Amino acid sequence: DFDKLSLNPIITKPVCFYHATASHKKEFFWLKDLLESLQQEDLLFELVLDKKIANLYKGLKNVWLVNTMKWQEYLQFSALNYRHIGLALLLDSPFNKGRSYVKFFNIMRSRAVGIYSEHFPLARLIQEFQGGVVLPMEVEAWKSAILELAGSSERREKLFEGAKKLLFHLKEKALKTYQKIPI
Repeated sequence: DFDKLSLNPIITKPVCFYHATASHKKEFFWLKDLLESLQQEDLLFELVLDKKIANLYKGLKNVWLVNTMKWQEYLQFSALNYRHIGLALLLDSPFNKGRSYVKFFNIMRSRAVGIYSEHFPLARLIQEFQGGVVLPMEVEAWKSAILELAGSSERREKLFEGAKKLLFHLKEKALKTYQKIPI
């Protein structure tokens, strides 16, 4: 039940995550620059990625690399409750213009808050509901947002509550749309 969702507490270090496939190759290169800029911070990063991309992150500390998995396995994996800040990177491209809301749902399933690219399909609603941080694809802006969220449980809690309201809004909108379908 959505109303019972709660934010994960930080036990040791904040865990930031980015789960993607090889179709996000340019985003993985962008992410490397971001992670390099955060190497001195007390953070952990979990990346779900294709084996071919894993070498890109060799030598970076506090980065957990997880192989991509089948969808059913991923649903169970993404519901594990130890993550805090989800990253939804999207560069401006024709491929990304067709993206869905899935990253928002995956971040919510992980009971975390999200930082979203301004190119994310839900960016406007995320801002409206104050359900995450929406940023241009600039490394320094993302670094600042990660550090702010990692250091403020109050801010994460407020954003998580906004994200839950957005989740309910999307559910209601979908139900109304489906009720209009003639059967």
